[in-house]
Amino acid sequence: MSVRILKINSSARYADASTRRLTEAVVADLLRRHPDAEVIDRDVAQGVPFVSEGHIEAVYTPTDDRTPAQRQLLSSSRHLIDELKSADYLVIGAPMYNFSVPASLKAYFDQVAQAGVTFSYSEAGPKGLVDNIREAFVAVSSNGVPLDSPVDFLTGYVRHYLGFLGIDNVRVLDATGQIAGPHREREALDALVAA
Repeated sequence: MSVRILKINSSARYADASTRRLTEAVVADLLRRHPDAEVIDRDVAQGVPFVSEGHIEAVYTPTDDRTPAQRQLLSSSRHLIDELKSADYLVIGAPMYNFSVPASLKAYFDQVAQAGVTFSYSEAGPKGLVDNIREAFVAVSSNGVPLDSPVDFLTGYVRHYLGFLGIDNVRVLDATGQIAGPHREREALDALVAA
């Protein structure tokens, strides 16, 4: 069974997006280690459905009792979850928009967080059920907000969210400060290669 790499990009920018360049570099590095790996390219900037009341009702309806309309409503969510649960590596491009993640990435996170499927609750608290990811890489860029600063609501959120799903081996690649030039992107790539 071949290795699978799930690459998720969320930047609204394409040609000049630091996070897109970083995700490509990370994937290239992973492909050097795993030449036969399959890459699943998920560009959430192209659109991910937002969770709706109907979606919530469908999630909490027992599987055998779901109507055809409910099953159809959950088909996109199910597909995204299947991609995530089949991957060995996760690579996320997360530009900082207004101190946090882009709405498209938040919508993706909302679609794949499903009780009983990607996490569960017990007397001991929540338990992540996504135990297949060997390593997750999160490429973060901003126009000046330092990572882990009091106004960085992206980095801690993404780490916590991934941990909630059971993905604990998370490496954040810091390409913040792009307004000062692309040197931070190069530093992030050098840190990846050095590790």
